[in-house]
Amino acid sequence: MPLDNEVLVWGRDHSLPEVMPELTGVSRVVAGGEHALALRDDGTIWALGSNDRGEPVLGDTEGRRGWARVSGLDDVVDIAAHWGSNLAVRADGSVWGWGWNAEGNVVPSGDRLILAPTRVPDIDGVRGVAAGSEPNNGVFSMALKQDGTVWAWGINYNDWWGIGARRGFPYYRPTQIPGLSDVTAIAAGGFHNLALKRDGTLCAPIGEWRLGSSTRWQELMPQFDGVAVSVTDSHCLALRRDGSVWAWSAVYGDPHGWLGTGAEGDHYRPERVIGIENGVAVAAGGDDDGYRSFALRADGTVWAWGANDDGSLGAGDDPMYASPARVRGLDHITGIGAGHTFALALRDH
Repeated sequence: MPLDNEVLVWGRDHSLPEVMPELTGVSRVVAGGEHALALRDDGTIWALGSNDRGEPVLGDTEGRRGWARVSGLDDVVDIAAHWGSNLAVRADGSVWGWGWNAEGNVVPSGDRLILAPTRVPDIDGVRGVAAGSEPNNGVFSMALKQDGTVWAWGINYNDWWGIGARRGFPYYRPTQIPGLSDVTAIAAGGFHNLALKRDGTLCAPIGEWRLGSSTRWQELMPQFDGVAVSVTDSHCLALRRDGSVWAWSAVYGDPHGWLGTGAEGDHYRPERVIGIENGVAVAAGGDDDGYRSFALRADGTVWAWGANDDGSLGAGDDPMYASPARVRGLDHITGIGAGHTFALALRDH
């Protein structure tokens, strides 16, 4: 039976969640910089928001407030979006990309804008994808294979991938990341990436930039028992099996109290977020103007903390929340996503 649900959006001067009509049966939502993707349970992808780089693939580069189907893809099982690019995995294990293609982060092509979903060559057997970028230095893509290995392509600025070679140069073909196996979840950010292993170990390339700029991946938290991760250009979130949420900064510490841990100073290793229990999902969002975090609890409520410019938290009118506050008007929520200036939620009817 198809899912009976709806998508809500808030942020960008809309401080209360609003229903985006005419789309039900959604199994997952993800957010890019200024656009969103929804994966329906029939395997189709739908999009809304900014389209100036062809992100949603609507046949042009005009933005739209309503949902429109991404053409040329079906049987999709996973999606990812970041800044101006998108990825999708089909049931056959193939990877498809579209949008901004500055360093071959979508497909190996001289075209800087890929308007139609195009298959990524030289990779198959994929189960999940992640899209990352640091706007001043480049964009890249990652894929998790069914065998638990992780692959990447695009720009490897400052050796974000932890492979120890060709810093700052593009890789136009998917390249296996050494030292990673038995992985069950990945997340791609700006200066950093994360991986969770089957035993719950949290891994990251650790080096001169704390996370990232390393020649190899290391176990950041060997006994973490993690089940989900989410990252931005600046900070990281991780969910443990016990429902607790943990946060830390990839590069900058926590100068504005965005992390919600209640501690002062630099936070380059995971610390527990105050006041979140029974978490089932996390989403990290924001940009250089402010970073924010969201957590979905088992009771269907959503909690938010960090920068609240343009009402992007949906929790009130204060400019910043140093600890989690409940997002107003949300219950029966089953999924969340966060972009640069907005957030998304799935609500069951």
